[in-house]
Amino acid sequence: MKLATSIRLALSLMAIAGLFLLVSIRSFYDVHIASIIFGTGLLSLYFILLRTRISIREQLGAFFLTAALVIFDVRFLGYRFTWPAAMTLLGFASLAILFFRFIWAPPSERRMASYVLLPALFIFFSDWCAGHLLHWTEIAQPSVLDLYLYSFEASTRVQLPFLVGQMFQRSHALGYVCIEVYLGLLIFISLTYIGCLLRNVRTALSALTAFLLTAPVGILFYNFFPALGPRFIFGSGFPWHPLAAEQARRLVLQPIAMAGARNAMPSLHATCVFLVFWYARGLSRTERAVAAICVLLTLLATIGTGEHYVIDLVVAVPFTAMIIALTNLLVGNDRSRQYVPLGIGLGVVTAWLLALRYATNFFWQSPVIPWLAILATLAISYLALKRTENPACRPLTSALHGDPLSTPLPVTGSSIST
Repeated sequence: MKLATSIRLALSLMAIAGLFLLVSIRSFYDVHIASIIFGTGLLSLYFILLRTRISIREQLGAFFLTAALVIFDVRFLGYRFTWPAAMTLLGFASLAILFFRFIWAPPSERRMASYVLLPALFIFFSDWCAGHLLHWTEIAQPSVLDLYLYSFEASTRVQLPFLVGQMFQRSHALGYVCIEVYLGLLIFISLTYIGCLLRNVRTALSALTAFLLTAPVGILFYNFFPALGPRFIFGSGFPWHPLAAEQARRLVLQPIAMAGARNAMPSLHATCVFLVFWYARGLSRTERAVAAICVLLTLLATIGTGEHYVIDLVVAVPFTAMIIALTNLLVGNDRSRQYVPLGIGLGVVTAWLLALRYATNFFWQSPVIPWLAILATLAISYLALKRTENPACRPLTSALHGDPLSTPLPVTGSSIST
């Protein structure tokens, strides 16, 4: 047996052993594997596997490995079977198959296999780290500023989170669909990245960089303006019992000590779906339509579930422009054009945080004022985004480092490898 084959075999066995060891940890199983949020995120790895190669051998490998993991956890270790756990284990099995694809690929295909493996590792570690980062933010910021955000919301005279929440209560099917799309955000992120990858590596890596930057930069802003969302403040009163305008106007605005994830301002869910839509511009018409629907349903879910105020979504727009400009600076996409939109995005986000904290009464002078401020924010952000403009997904021949990219992975419905 050749040395290279022996090394690959050893790495494969180590990956399998490490996977079984990981899923055998009781605390990891209860906190992460059985979580619907973690499970939906890990399920996106299966979609990466399916989108990049339709292979009967890989599909059988993924499902047999999933079955082995389920039997190991449920039958041998006695852990409780749940559908979120099954989704998580399928995601882990898909990650293992993607790893095998990378280490067993011939040299001519290994670079593309590595680009496919990158987002899979990002999804696993980002899902795992997010909870810890939010927990540390809660410790660092024991008080939240939700009353300031709610005061602005009420100053518009249209409390949309409550209206959409009531709509979800009346139409459970609509609420279910929106929440499923909301939970499946990582699936849309993965498919957008892979769609770009199959057209242009440089654009795909730009997209991946933008998604990687969003969480740490966003959590930094969570510490500047910690907030929870209206359902945490109103409890059982959400969504049917908002305050009347005059009651909200007389609120004594102050930080309040409450438990919960400080992940409202700005909305990173909104930021990510905006990025999905931005980077999907160069994809097929169907993919662009799916991205647009994803944006709409995710935005409805963010406010209808009471996780966010509308202003969280508004501030996410200049925040998105800032992330795109920062990404282009880091990856070298027309750097000279990025400083202005980066400054605009950062400036508008900062201006909103200061205004919401120290000038809330200004918005109560007339309901026209908050709406004009929102419209101005969207207009300025649009101009900033146009300034960052870089063709979304150029033809396949404009690949990374300027060399043409050969695409060894069969991706069409008729391309079935065994």
